[in-house]
Amino acid sequence: MRTIIRHELDKDFQRVCEEIRESRIERALSYRARANLELTNSFYNSVFTRNSTGPQERQSKTEMRANKAVFEQMQHFNKERSAEVVAEQAPPLVVDHKKLKDLLNRAVAKTEGAEVEPLEKLYALLAQCIYRHRNNYNKTELIKEMKNEIENFS
Repeated sequence: MRTIIRHELDKDFQRVCEEIRESRIERALSYRARANLELTNSFYNSVFTRNSTGPQERQSKTEMRANKAVFEQMQHFNKERSAEVVAEQAPPLVVDHKKLKDLLNRAVAKTEGAEVEPLEKLYALLAQCIYRHRNNYNKTELIKEMKNEIENFS
């Protein structure tokens, strides 16, 4: 199968595939899955929808099958690689579930019978805390800040 594919493909096709692979790895590192999908789509469109104006530019059925096979292999490789990159880069999430549950119980008790406007204000303050800590994998400081906001609720 490889011999058929090599024989049928353009001379520069292997170089282009290597450039695309390197580009996808770089993009996976910075944009993760979203960038990978966009690049995959652009590669797919460039291979399967190129315009042919004459008989020399028209793809043969064998060439199209070979391109499709290479595309599918590259797509599979990139899915696996993206998952590996994400797994390698993401540190473990640190959350004390007991403290979080205690925080919820304290919030419910502290807001018992409260009017809507103060509840909306507390909600906004807690949402801001969450937003500030959205990129932190260790949520210890987030829980402390939220506890402080709940304790100051009146």
